[in-house]
Amino acid sequence: MLKIAIIDDEPKSLQFNASLVELYTSDCSVLMTHSDPQEGLESILKNPPDLLLLDIEMPGMTGFELLKKVAILNFDVI
Repeated sequence: MLKIAIIDDEPKSLQFNASLVELYTSDCSVLMTHSDPQEGLESILKNPPDLLLLDIEMPGMTGFELLKKVAILNFDVI
């Protein structure tokens, strides 16, 4: 089963993406969702996903800054 993490500061986008995964995939599960990029970073470091759906523009930390902090981990990013 493919484990997916979703990080997006917009609650509607976060919920929409999680719903799409749940509705249209049978071999994927949403491992975690976070609206705060720092909380998402901490979760990813503790339990790395197979795939990360990541917003770019977020307050406090951009998606690119987050990716630099998890560069040692191996997962795909959308």
